[in-house]
Amino acid sequence: MRKRMLRIGAFLAALVILATGSIALAGSDSQSKASETFVIKNKVLVSCKKDAEKLTIPDGVKEIGEKAFYGLKKLKTVTLPDSVQKIGKKAFAECTKLEKVKISKNSKLKEIGKQAFLNCRKLNISFVPEGVKVANNAFEGAGTKKSETDKPKVTSKPTPKTTPKTTPNPDVWVIEKKVLVECKSDASKLTVPDGVKEIGTKAFYGHKNLKTIILPNSVQKIGNAAFAECENLEKVKITKNSKLNEIGKHAFMNCPNLNIWFVPDGVKVAKNAFEGAGINVPTPTPEPEKPHFGGGGGSSGPKIPHSPGTATQGPDYDLLEVQELTEQTEAMNQLTLGGELLALVLNGNEEGEGGSSFTVSGKSWEEGQELTDTLILTAENGEEQNTWSMNGEVLRRMNKSGIRYLVFRSGDQIAVLETEGILAGWKYDGIKSRGTANRRFTYEVTMNGDLPAQWQVSIEGEIYELSTDEHAGIYMTGVYSGSADVLDEPCDKLFVKD
Repeated sequence: MRKRMLRIGAFLAALVILATGSIALAGSDSQSKASETFVIKNKVLVSCKKDAEKLTIPDGVKEIGEKAFYGLKKLKTVTLPDSVQKIGKKAFAECTKLEKVKISKNSKLKEIGKQAFLNCRKLNISFVPEGVKVANNAFEGAGTKKSETDKPKVTSKPTPKTTPKTTPNPDVWVIEKKVLVECKSDASKLTVPDGVKEIGTKAFYGHKNLKTIILPNSVQKIGNAAFAECENLEKVKITKNSKLNEIGKHAFMNCPNLNIWFVPDGVKVAKNAFEGAGINVPTPTPEPEKPHFGGGGGSSGPKIPHSPGTATQGPDYDLLEVQELTEQTEAMNQLTLGGELLALVLNGNEEGEGGSSFTVSGKSWEEGQELTDTLILTAENGEEQNTWSMNGEVLRRMNKSGIRYLVFRSGDQIAVLETEGILAGWKYDGIKSRGTANRRFTYEVTMNGDLPAQWQVSIEGEIYELSTDEHAGIYMTGVYSGSADVLDEPCDKLFVKD
């Protein structure tokens, strides 16, 4: 009888083991599915490999990392587990179709970082619980809300002041059909009445005492010669919610003291709008026939030198040892050429701290070229999200040393840029005219699976998300993002020269 009971006990124990084993297998299946979609390190969701309409973040994740979902074009709904405490900088930025972020009433969410939902125009932002620390620009360009009371409260900085509303005074303003035709006052500081949509032709022409003008958000256009010959004008004040979209011919002609950096990106600026305006500032040209390029080196074409007096050919001590790079180097986490460390890293800072490993190889890519004209930097882990960081001095020295193209490779995808420069635009021209050094330009190129590479540049603390839109104050040209298969073809097919 006792033996029989032991056999039954052993049989039941075996069943328990089998059951437990099956449960463990089911758990491992769940984990493998999660790993196919998300990269998670130390409870931080680093990146998302899948662009789907609905995504559910696995339980246990405590933080959504920087740019983890950046630029996912299909994503409409994301469900966060209660464990998430922080949404990092630009975590969901440029997810233009994102509508809903689902969290429960038991959520532990405490913080939302800078530009976390930048340009998520369709997003209902009312999901944010009370008491969450929200960065001032976390929802910049983000969409809808149920009511004003649903708007998340900014806890890092106070809400910026809006343009004060004023009642038009007929003794000061002549306004016809929302066009400000004339200003009769010659005061040093003036506030244009709210509701004005256009500053008419020569409305403030020749006002000698005017130093500061405040424009309401309603102004969409500044007409031809509107502020021309206002020789003492120093400031034009607008808010970030301004609807300004056009500045006409000679609008600020001969305003020598004017700081022109009030103009937002995307505004259509006439070629001679700022003729004779500003201190050491060139004419804004958002759609130039021959755009100025910069940020790297330069040896041909209408280029702007990196700083005043920079020559296109340099002394030998400034050159890099690149011609011997015909074979792939050993892995490194900071670019090293000829024993010299350069300010280029993968997933780390310029000191090489916290970086990931990559290799370097050289290539003759231009048709008929015998010498090495291209450097290819390959991430050892191409399955992860990878961010390459460098400053403009690295590009300048590469170009001076004969390297025409720099290639970042992550898995089967590459991002290519011309070292002679990738930046253009009227705002860029102005920055370079001030003699801003190359090392002040810090570039980041983020690659994530098959998604297009994301480009940005930081200039003296100001960050610009780059695109090829020629209406932007700073835009990029001479770049490629896509399949690595193009490396087998001459680069002339990628960059067609005029």
